[in-house]
Amino acid sequence: MLLDFSNRAGAALIVGATGGIGTAIAHRFAAAGSAVALTYRRDASGAEALAAAVPTAARAWHLDVTDAQACAATV
Repeated sequence: MLLDFSNRAGAALIVGATGGIGTAIAHRFAAAGSAVALTYRRDASGAEALAAAVPTAARAWHLDVTDAQACAATV
């Protein structure tokens, strides 16, 4: 296994959560008990649906990672 998701708690910031890999990562962290902060650039409804689907606390934020100020404000 490349990453060990066992016994993870706390929170995870998932950049690009509405893409296939981002969605899978969000589900893995949530399944391990982490709250997830989901970012998206275009797909607000997909991010909100993902936030509702994971079994832990989740929230979706719009984030353009090419905007350094927006990234700093998000973190």
